[in-house]
Amino acid sequence: QFHCHFNNLIGYIPSELLYSTQLQELDLGHNFLSGSIPSQVNTLANLHYLDVSHNMLTGSIPGPFPLSMEYLNISNNYLTGTIPTLQ
Repeated sequence: QFHCHFNNLIGYIPSELLYSTQLQELDLGHNFLSGSIPSQVNTLANLHYLDVSHNMLTGSIPGPFPLSMEYLNISNNYLTGTIPTLQ
């Protein structure tokens, strides 16, 4: 688990954070993160909770998301496109 919400983080989501194949929960909501959601997020087979809401993220939403995904909050960003399917 990696919970780092409401920490005034600035910058990009580091792709290295998504190298942990055992990561189940990632909460980076309510920060000042910019750039895109790294495409590696769709390779995390055990990820079931992702919250990147209330940031300044741009670009398309990577996908498909793993079947394990139970909670996804990408609200209040500047993302474009459709929400990908689960696979």
